[in-house]
Amino acid sequence: MVTAQKKVTITIPQELKDEIDLIKSNLKTSMNSVFIMSLQEFVKKQKDKKLQMEAQQMVDEYKSNPELKELAQHVEDVIEY
Repeated sequence: MVTAQKKVTITIPQELKDEIDLIKSNLKTSMNSVFIMSLQEFVKKQKDKKLQMEAQQMVDEYKSNPELKELAQHVEDVIEY
């Protein structure tokens, strides 16, 4: 499967560029690959952070909603095995 790609131009501080050059040399890969790996990791972390926030919202709602607490106490009555 071929993935569509889009060219993007960025400006970064020289210090960061130098560090990325070292990383790409150590990994024996291209700068483009380093950026792709970094951005994929960043996107994954952002998705994980969003999921954690949503889960915490659900916990908070459960703790503050007496109806949900009541339903949770009777879940065993509803679940069929």
